[in-house]
Amino acid sequence: MREFETALGQYLIYRAFLSVKKVYYTIYLAIGQAIYERFFQQKAIKFILQQYQVLLLVVDFKKEEVVEWIS
Repeated sequence: MREFETALGQYLIYRAFLSVKKVYYTIYLAIGQAIYERFFQQKAIKFILQQYQVLLLVVDFKKEEVVEWIS
C-alpha cells in the first residue's frame, strides 16, 4: 500500500506541475501486469483511481510490452 501511496503522490504532483507550465500531455501511471491483477482490481483502489482520474499503463515487464492502456 505504501508503494501505491508514493506512486499516486508522484503522479499527481507531476500532473500538477505540468498544468502550471501549461504543458498538456496525457500521462499514465505504468504498472506491472501482476500487480495490476493482484492489487489494482480492488474496489477501493479503483475508486481512488477514478476520483483522481489516474490513467494506467499495464506492462508485461518480462516481454517488455504494453498489455493495456486504461483511461
